[in-house]
Amino acid sequence: MAIQARLGLNSCRHDLVAAFLKGSLQQDELVFMFMRYPQDYQQLGADGKPRVFLVQKPVYGLRQAGRRFQRDFFAWLVLPIADGGAGMSQCHHEPCIFVRHAGGETLYLGVYSILR
Repeated sequence: MAIQARLGLNSCRHDLVAAFLKGSLQQDELVFMFMRYPQDYQQLGADGKPRVFLVQKPVYGLRQAGRRFQRDFFAWLVLPIADGGAGMSQCHHEPCIFVRHAGGETLYLGVYSILR
């Protein structure tokens, strides 16, 4: 907002409501969650112990799901266009600000998340 005010720029805002579902877990990340079983689902394993489920993708209710999306999104933003990315530069002083210069114009992108 400070950049916008200083340079007299217009801005718009977009809300990525289900962005947390688009994140991914790294190979070495193991996430286990307590959850309710679906009705009529077998809650005990063959050994008679309660079943434990390994989370393979960030889901609603996972506290760090937004951060997982942010990690993947930031990597895509700085990836060169030739490699399928957005070709932006990340600001060194404020890592949530990205900049791209093209055709005599400049695009500023600020990314923030609200954790609830």
